[in-house]
Amino acid sequence: MPASGDELYFSNATGKVDDSTTGANVTWDYSSLTPTNNDTIKYVSPPSLYALVFFGNIAQKATILGQKGYNFFASGSGSYSQTGTGFKIPFLNVDAPLKYSDADEVYKFPLTYGDTLKDSFYLKQAIGAGKIVFAGSRKTVVDGYGKITTPYGTFNCIRVKSTVRERDTISYTVFSIKIPVPYNNDRVEYKWLAKGQKNPILQVDVSTSFLGSTQTITYKDSARIIYNPNGPKPNFTASDSVIYTGDSINIKNNTNGFNTYVWDITPTSHTYVSGSTTATASPNIRFDKAGKYSVSLRATGFTGRNTLTKKDYIIVKDAIAPLADFKADHTYTGNQQTVFFTDLSSNVPKTWLWKFSPITVTFMDGTGDTSRNPHVRFDSVGKYSVTLYAGNKAGTSNSNKSDYITVVKGVGIEEISNYNLPLQIQPNPSLDGRFIIQIPEQGKNNSSTIIITDITGKKVFAEASINKESFELKLNQPKGVYLINVVTAKGVYVGKLVVL
Repeated sequence: MPASGDELYFSNATGKVDDSTTGANVTWDYSSLTPTNNDTIKYVSPPSLYALVFFGNIAQKATILGQKGYNFFASGSGSYSQTGTGFKIPFLNVDAPLKYSDADEVYKFPLTYGDTLKDSFYLKQAIGAGKIVFAGSRKTVVDGYGKITTPYGTFNCIRVKSTVRERDTISYTVFSIKIPVPYNNDRVEYKWLAKGQKNPILQVDVSTSFLGSTQTITYKDSARIIYNPNGPKPNFTASDSVIYTGDSINIKNNTNGFNTYVWDITPTSHTYVSGSTTATASPNIRFDKAGKYSVSLRATGFTGRNTLTKKDYIIVKDAIAPLADFKADHTYTGNQQTVFFTDLSSNVPKTWLWKFSPITVTFMDGTGDTSRNPHVRFDSVGKYSVTLYAGNKAGTSNSNKSDYITVVKGVGIEEISNYNLPLQIQPNPSLDGRFIIQIPEQGKNNSSTIIITDITGKKVFAEASINKESFELKLNQPKGVYLINVVTAKGVYVGKLVVL
């Protein structure tokens, strides 16, 4: 039987269980059951006020009359009984321990094939101007034994059938008039029990109404993620996924719909801050130790629930000052041309500052001097030195590259004829985007850079350090007209490429 501290996994399932098959040496094969959701049953010591009433019992977290509460059990060598229940009364905001005057004896040990147990139970408790009564009887028969298979595994077992006749009543007194509200809780419980297992391998509860009988199927399981196509679709993004010890981030919940949420983050060396809890839709969380953290979000809505887990989603590092470094997509360019810079700094920098000398540059495409990877247009001819300052909470370092960018005067199409060095392109137009570019007076001791843009000025191709006269190009772009810029020691030669 379960004990305080146990957390036992189970899955609810769809399908039909044949509960009529029983007897000696039976093989029950329910391996085809389809799980619909996975959860845990948690057993704890009775908390706060309940400990005074149910001292020595164990408490099972449960939902009682629509409220979060507990069922209480006493386990001994001779029997396992439910001794009471309890929940918080919403309009009074107080805990209500409800103790059976006659406990519900669920099992009487030892359980042997053919045994029969008859028992009654009774609970009566006044609450304010109302009263709660749980009353009924239980007839339990160990009606079979053999071997059972579920999606969880195969076990030698006994089967216990309990026929429960229960009438529950909640009475209200309004203007001295007692108004009883009865509930019919008749059911038949089928439980397959295995030695050494703390909860049933399989439990099927059958309730009957004027609409017919309904089976509720629950089986022992391990932790699993089950996707419900009708349920909400959890999704979330972190404000930062690589951080330092002691940093806080926000995890934005992007799930649609009206849902309740439960967050689970492992390992547990983190703290919810700014009033956040595990049930906050978009919590703020501080991470207290270095490591990799997996984040799970369970969303529950009117149509079911689903869980999304991102393994090793948050990387937390002990802070070390960065080692600044960077590169440019090309270092030999024409004035008014844009160069793309890429940060290569190590140790997770969080701030960047770019400096250029001379300062005649323009940041393009919405980037700036504090961008991680800026786009920079050089507005004057000459050599530019570039410095990157990269920092984090542990410190700042810089990388300086003197005369890193060489900018030469751009040469237009009309000026090319004056040099009598036409840029030769074949074929042009091209049917498949393949071109042969002839670069006059280009030798092994000289190098050129080719930059191709579309008609909007967007860069679609760049390659530097070309030191041969003939260059084969494959332009993987849609049909259209493109501008080609060949930057050489003599200048920037401009031509057109046409893809048909």
